[in-house]
Amino acid sequence: MKILHILAYGLPRRNGYTLRSHNIFLAQKKIGLEPIACTLNIENKDVLPDYHYEDSILYYHNNYSSKNYTNISSKTLSLFRTLLRFSLVSTRYNELLINTYLSAQHIVKIAKNENIQIIHAHSPFYCGLAAQLASQIIQIPYVYEIRGLWHLSGVAEKQYSENDFVYRFYNICESYVIRQCPKVFIIGKSLQNEITNWGIDNTKFTIVSNAIAPEKFIPQQKD
Repeated sequence: MKILHILAYGLPRRNGYTLRSHNIFLAQKKIGLEPIACTLNIENKDVLPDYHYEDSILYYHNNYSSKNYTNISSKTLSLFRTLLRFSLVSTRYNELLINTYLSAQHIVKIAKNENIQIIHAHSPFYCGLAAQLASQIIQIPYVYEIRGLWHLSGVAEKQYSENDFVYRFYNICESYVIRQCPKVFIIGKSLQNEITNWGIDNTKFTIVSNAIAPEKFIPQQKD
């Protein structure tokens, strides 16, 4: 089975998000699946090649944005911006949703070229939303994996408060994506409880906890 993973960003950037993602791919490959990654790079704007390999895992990188995308008519793009401005007050988040829409088209192209059988989107919400749009266009299933709610992390890191627009925006979008997705994988019970408090049916959740590759953790002599 060929799986297309949708990430906010990925290797060569190295942090908990990218390393967990990559190890999921390696584990899937080990049991005979064929994982392929696609990074959207919507918020971080990394400048990356169109694709590269890490440990034989193929990574596609989305370099499209509303500022440089040429395969969509100006009329369509203008209409999409106008519709968003009726519901949002921040140009930054208008652009984020527009680029999510454009990323879905990029996912469709990759999925067709690679004969993808299922799309696996990883949080945050715009990965899930782009996967949902692509799934509807090419009629293949998708799932959504939540390792954390980024807007809650933003509050914990004092980037903003629960009363700020960015928090409410992310909360509404995450809720929408989770409600729309038929199957959601989640990292732990406490996060599942947080989300079910939003009134979301918990039968769609499957918990997949953190794990390690034992063969990579070998006891060593003390320094």
